[in-house]
Amino acid sequence: LERGRIEGNYKAPTQEELMTALSTMEGDSMFGDPQQADWEFGVKTGVNFNLKITLDDSAFTTNIKVTLEEKFSKGETGPNLLGKGNLSYQMKMPAELTNQATDIELKANLYNDSSYLYLDASAKSGKDSQEMKVKTDLSAILDGMLTGETEFSPMSIASETGYQESASATVGFSADELLEFATEWNMQFGLDTSDGVKLRLTGTQETYAKILNQIMEDVLGSSLDMSDLISLSDTVFELYLQADKDGNFVAAAANLKLKGSAEIPAMSANAETSSLGVDIGGAFYIENKVSNFSIPQGIADDPSYQVIDSGLLN
Repeated sequence: LERGRIEGNYKAPTQEELMTALSTMEGDSMFGDPQQADWEFGVKTGVNFNLKITLDDSAFTTNIKVTLEEKFSKGETGPNLLGKGNLSYQMKMPAELTNQATDIELKANLYNDSSYLYLDASAKSGKDSQEMKVKTDLSAILDGMLTGETEFSPMSIASETGYQESASATVGFSADELLEFATEWNMQFGLDTSDGVKLRLTGTQETYAKILNQIMEDVLGSSLDMSDLISLSDTVFELYLQADKDGNFVAAAANLKLKGSAEIPAMSANAETSSLGVDIGGAFYIENKVSNFSIPQGIADDPSYQVIDSGLLN
């Protein structure tokens, strides 16, 4: 699961088989009933993402790793949340790409209650380093995740494939949204119903081209269509969703591996052709798991945590 895969005997389903399988998961009961007094739900999740883009002799690299355990329980005005995890982030960009060399490293212990996300972090930029404790409004971050406004967000990925939280604080799964997502990204379905439902979406060449175009636009600000320019040598993009026989959520996962190279044509008479290389690897998983853990006692009233705007974490 940590590699972003859910093992199974997947076969291409008929439309009827697919809709029947999806119907067992659809609705707001996949994560239990938050209206029940004893409702409790827990997850363990992890993200590992690596990106390297080379342009001639210059390389942009970023590495992100997150692990998190989260517990949800019935509260008077909504779900009570409690979470604990850690984060590491590295990013390097040479001066040739941005006019100023960038070398950033961040490591943090993560905690959350129902109100705040807390980061006990150490940051390094070039030769400068800093220890910091900050906290930010958790509801604003969750809103950003559920609307897809937070970059590299596992919940943003999940919301694309159908997990959404309604105003009534019920969590559900939408088959229509999943089908729309698969169509938009040109992905193919695989299905295993031997023990509950295991669903796999697999990328096609059209999927990889769309991913590359999106990354090039986000990272380098380029709107150049890479479909006919890049030669792909090693590509995998898979999304998984698993439910038990009663339609309860078991796990979700995703993995991505994409390598390719291209010759970028000169944009003007005085410019030269550039060599582009892309190497992407990533895995995401989230599983149904209620763990027994705690966060530092008194953290909510700890004055050493400085309040910051949640937009700074997006």
